Amino acid sequence: MRSGALLNIRKALMFAIAIICISVLAGGCDSIKGITDDQPQKVQEAYIEYFKAVQAENVEALKRLVAREKAKELQGPEAATMLGMIKAFYPAQSRITAVNINGDAATIKLTGRSQDGTVHGTVNLIKEDGLWKISKEDWQVKISMPEEKPASAPIPDTSKPFEYHKVVGAWKGHEAGQSSDEWDFSFGENYEVSVRNSTGKGYRGIAMSDWNLGLSGGSLRVLRGGAVFDVKITEAPNKAYEGKISLGSFKLMGDVLQLCGSEPGLMKRTSDFASADGIRCFELKRSQP
Repeated sequence: MRSGALLNIRKALMFAIAIICISVLAGGCDSIKGITDDQPQKVQEAYIEYFKAVQAENVEALKRLVAREKAKELQGPEAATMLGMIKAFYPAQSRITAVNINGDAATIKLTGRSQDGTVHGTVNLIKEDGLWKISKEDWQVKISMPEEKPASAPIPDTSKPFEYHKVVGAWKGHEAGQSSDEWDFSFGENYEVSVRNSTGKGYRGIAMSDWNLGLSGGSLRVLRGGAVFDVKITEAPNKAYEGKISLGSFKLMGDVLQLCGSEPGLMKRTSDFASADGIRCFELKRSQP
């Protein structure tokens, strides 16, 4: 093999290892101060767009999504090859567990799974020209030793909805595209969700986020600027729905809450605020804290 080809391969490997560094992460979190309420959402959006570009191996999109210094490393004809190696290091599925912001710097904490065990990641972002850009990314793998267990259904990788505490209370509103109907939503501090319409029909469930369900092309579809919001149904007029999960997302805009959810068990998500194809969306206003 020519020495020039060997050099390109070494450079690609060094680039991949620098971006996806399997190392011990430093502890601690930056405090959130001096930011607007929508900044955590904007940070999440920036990371999700970056994740999609990595999965699609889209070099040109990545140049726009990473910090200027990092974008320089994506120049040259071998960039596509290096990006393929980066993708191979990247966990196939991960979920955001924390977002911390300090001025023009932000940190996202993630957890995911690989064939070797649990994966924990830290993504650093900086604000350039008013936009959040990825500046550094580190991952560590906690090796899991195989255990003999009786055959059982897999346990879903779940967490609580991002910033759920902001929607705790009672809300009233209408389904998207409707004006004559009226719905009451209640979000309890214990993550219990209760929904009723003007005819008395509704359901009860537990709010949750499962990043392993409803994936489309390796990514999740949520309302733009929103976050994952799923509900495990505990009580419904249709008993077949009980125990199943309604996949969806929510978006808080001042005193207005947009919420979408699929038919329980449908395993489908949407980024469009519209009731269609087994998905229902609602626009609500707070009626009681």
